[in-house]
Amino acid sequence: MAGDLETNPFPDYDDLPPSSYDRRSRRGEPVLPIVASRGCIMRCAFCNERSLEKRYRTRGADHIYAELKHLQDRYGPVAYRFNDQLINGNLKVLDRLAKLIIDNGLDIRWVGQGIARGDMTPGMWLRLRQAGLDEICFGIESGSSAVLERMGKNVKLLNPELAIKRSHEAGISTHINLITGFPGETED
Repeated sequence: MAGDLETNPFPDYDDLPPSSYDRRSRRGEPVLPIVASRGCIMRCAFCNERSLEKRYRTRGADHIYAELKHLQDRYGPVAYRFNDQLINGNLKVLDRLAKLIIDNGLDIRWVGQGIARGDMTPGMWLRLRQAGLDEICFGIESGSSAVLERMGKNVKLLNPELAIKRSHEAGISTHINLITGFPGETED
């Protein structure tokens, strides 16, 4: 998607009715993809995202909410898979989106990938759960700070233990990605 991410029309699934999809949420709804951002705020050495998207861009929370509401009204009930590299690249947008979903009573379920950020509060995790976030997969990659630094991870932003604890305590199914054998990694 080039240019302003909010200029693209919402997807049209009229010829591919979600009711015929095999992929289902935990509640049995068909799962539709959604993309709220492009790029990533990290600069991981193993990832090609920076070669595809030079900078991180996100749609506004109101626009993302409008798409979710549009799709729910047209095809619902459906669930969503955020196909972004990370759903928590901009915490203000993510928190506003959660508040919009809650305040407007939009009953949805959604999943996505994220950074194991230590600056996400327990209250924010609870809001995300209340807004329907069922599952998050953290790109943790390694338990070694030295390996993470070699990977180009922003170790000052990360706090995997805290992020996993808080998301789990909020009732969100939490998964992690790990990489073994990264160049320079030892058995230790």
